[in-house]
Amino acid sequence: MAEPKVIQVDPGGDVILICGDTSQAAGAATSIRVSSAILNYASPVFRAMFSKRFKEGNQLAASSKIEVPLPDDDPENMQILCHVIHMQHAAASPPTSPQQILRLAEMCDKYDCTKAITASAGEWIADNLRHADNAKRGLLLPFRQHFNHYPGGSRYDPALNLTRYVQRTV
Repeated sequence: MAEPKVIQVDPGGDVILICGDTSQAAGAATSIRVSSAILNYASPVFRAMFSKRFKEGNQLAASSKIEVPLPDDDPENMQILCHVIHMQHAAASPPTSPQQILRLAEMCDKYDCTKAITASAGEWIADNLRHADNAKRGLLLPFRQHFNHYPGGSRYDPALNLTRYVQRTV
């Protein structure tokens, strides 16, 4: 069995997010050490999770660090998200395709932290747009709206269903 990959986003962090499938058949999951305080500021979902109303919050109150299994979350995108939330933009590997940006946007929706990565997402989208052919440009344009990244300052439209749009066009 492969050794788990450990990412030290915050070496002094009190939470270890265990992302990906941990079953022996799937191989090793990725562990990401982060700060609960920073996650709390960036995400109301994490804030609730680490409150005393939930198991994780009670464990954190009783211990100096906890492990939180997130088997449904993509390790690569969670790593990107955590680096950006912890203000480590240079350490975040930018998404390289519209499909990866979609998965990252879905994760941001899941944890309600789209605003926390808007600036970085804007850079990634702009970079992808510069290097994309016309078909990929069409896939990337909805993400500009999702991450509220319009040079003119247009507003985000919550009625935009990114998942359905990209799945229909990919």
